[in-house]
Amino acid sequence: MKVALVAGVAHRLGPAYAQARELGARGYHVILGSSERGAAELLSAELRAEGFSATPMRLDLRDAAGCAEVAAEVRRRFGRLDALVVEEGRHGARLRAALGPLLDAVPA
Repeated sequence: MKVALVAGVAHRLGPAYAQARELGARGYHVILGSSERGAAELLSAELRAEGFSATPMRLDLRDAAGCAEVAAEVRRRFGRLDALVVEEGRHGARLRAALGPLLDAVPA
């Protein structure tokens, strides 16, 4: 199963949640990353109730060490990352840098 990390998921109405649902519908296991752990847990449970495969993960894009911890956790639990959904910018670049080796290892 392909694995996707969607960062910045805080509520049902945001674009990140819509993208997470779309990836779930396409058969991805979706990791929902949010600085609000409770929000990620709630939204992951909702996706699972709809039949999608989802995991919550605390992710604060402002914290470089936290981004590195998320990258290590994704590597440990899933061994791969096929898609990353994150807003561009300074904070998104931090996460991309931490996850780069996992994304680069995905076969084309």
